Amino acid sequence: MGLHAQLKEALLRPAIIVVIGFRFGDPYIRETFDLALRSNRDLKVVCCLRRAPKREASLRRLMKDFPS
Repeated sequence: MGLHAQLKEALLRPAIIVVIGFRFGDPYIRETFDLALRSNRDLKVVCCLRRAPKREASLRRLMKDFPS
């Protein structure tokens, strides 16, 4: 099983996912997380960054759409 398939499986289970340094610039990964957060209310994503994302950044939109 490939890494993308493993990620999708993990995102569909109740889980806490810790993301370190990734700013969700990759459209495929961003859409995968967006869909998972909409589908799985038991999913929590903790994003660890050195600085806040820029106003127009994709990560900023995800943070706005899913504040918790």
